[in-house]
Amino acid sequence: MKNENTVKATISVKPEVKEKFTEHMVKINNDRHSKGKITASDWLIFIMDNMPESLRDGIKSHKMTILDEQLRARSIYEKEHGQIDDEKWEILKISGGLKTYFKKHSSISLEAH
Repeated sequence: MKNENTVKATISVKPEVKEKFTEHMVKINNDRHSKGKITASDWLIFIMDNMPESLRDGIKSHKMTILDEQLRARSIYEKEHGQIDDEKWEILKISGGLKTYFKKHSSISLEAH
């Protein structure tokens, strides 16, 4: 039976973070034996609910670098437009061909400060 209140979303993480998280979840669930399995959602909700305010503020103030954002934006672009080589990507960046695309999809401000 499908829960109508469920909204599926994704969180972008680096591959090494995903690997460590997956290993941790397997270890936790292997230790639980006959008890119900803990899901990634359970774990994240617990962490967020029990996180001190100072830690939340620290995470909020952390800035994503333009290089991190560029990798994410290119991935989204290629899903929509197909694979492109590095030279074509650089030409699109330099020519301003991605300016409106970045404004629409970027998680960080691209305005000069």
